[in-house]
Amino acid sequence: TELVTWAEGWRQKGVGVIIVKIPGTGDSPALPKDPTSPDREWSSLLDWADSQEGIDSKRICVWAFSTGGFYAIRLAHTHLDRLAGVVALGGGTHHMFDKDWLDNVNHLEYPFDLASTLAYKFGYGNDLETFKKEASDKFSLLKDGTLDKPECARLFLVNGVEDEIFPIDDYYL
Repeated sequence: TELVTWAEGWRQKGVGVIIVKIPGTGDSPALPKDPTSPDREWSSLLDWADSQEGIDSKRICVWAFSTGGFYAIRLAHTHLDRLAGVVALGGGTHHMFDKDWLDNVNHLEYPFDLASTLAYKFGYGNDLETFKKEASDKFSLLKDGTLDKPECARLFLVNGVEDEIFPIDDYYL
């Protein structure tokens, strides 16, 4: 909801804006523990956009940041034929789910307990240890084959090499 403040600036440029909560947060209907649930949410939203006379569904772009960047990268691969482009600012793909990274992330630059926050966001509630054990096999876009797909939508990845919130190594993949 905090991103709605940018909608007016986009409107003045003739760009329509739809703001979507990160799956597993707010009022998103996507099931946080189901890695494919956000795909169905996006399909529903894009189907709706296709049915709207005032929306040119050939010019839909997605911009997401932080954990939303993870979903944007996935979306670029799962819905490539429905998007003009995707920008992922931060976020990860694979290493962000490594047990070693999750064991150490709370000692980096994030101002609070990121590992527990991610466990909660991905549907594990307070069960951080189970999240650490299961997250990589369940959510890694490398392990599930998403990153091995031969094509994806135009994808622009933005992050700093010294970002300690999500590992830059994920973007090198």
